[in-house]
Amino acid sequence: MNPIVVKPVTEALLHDFTTLCISGSKQPGEVYLRGAREMTDWATAMLRRFGMVGKLAFLDGKPAGILVCRPEPEQQVLRIKCIFVPDEKQTGKGLGKALWLSLLAESRLPHPVFGGKPPRALVVRAFANPAHLTQPVFFRNLGFVEVPGPDTDLLYYPLEPGYVYQPSPEKGYAPSPEDRGCARVRYDPACPHCLFFAEQSRKMLEETVPGIPVTVVNKFQEGETTGQSLELPPCVVNGQPIAATLWDPGFREEAKQAWNSGPS
Repeated sequence: MNPIVVKPVTEALLHDFTTLCISGSKQPGEVYLRGAREMTDWATAMLRRFGMVGKLAFLDGKPAGILVCRPEPEQQVLRIKCIFVPDEKQTGKGLGKALWLSLLAESRLPHPVFGGKPPRALVVRAFANPAHLTQPVFFRNLGFVEVPGPDTDLLYYPLEPGYVYQPSPEKGYAPSPEDRGCARVRYDPACPHCLFFAEQSRKMLEETVPGIPVTVVNKFQEGETTGQSLELPPCVVNGQPIAATLWDPGFREEAKQAWNSGPS
């Protein structure tokens, strides 16, 4: 077996980068394919703006693992969006760790995005993936620690001695006229799966509240157009953020209540 080779993502590698996550499906549906195209647009913009967007791990000459990241120059940190090995047969072979070690080595070097200095920390929102080793376990094993506060999914790896990461204060959500009398589902184009789950949310809302107008919104495009934070609520019904996720039993009931009692 050939050794693992990790390469930084360039425009020449964008096709492999944006389709690897959906490669495990024998026949990816149109939503996944559209998600891959939108990830390509997002990744192209990140490369041209920051000069980095992630890494690919190759095993036996074929792409097998992916790391997606985005610089956050305003806080001098590098955010890891995900480290993922889509083929379960390739897990346990060191792909994820190879991606991490490559990123860590690069992150210790000065970079123009951070004013000619290294980032102060690496930050990740670790979420559970029942099909693989959960991200919280994976990242904690690498030395990530919890960000002080109630959000236990938010972890960071300090590169600057003594540095403690503090996320930017949330400005809070204020309903816009476009959010009233309808539902808006926002998704992150950095992952093709996010569009799939957004479309599933749209279908569930339409089943729960017949006749409700539902708009599925690309958060990156919305942020570029409006200048708003990309951390807007993922689902808003009639001007009210929905706290429950698509998988929560209370999602439907919360959506009904928001539609019936929210501002209109």
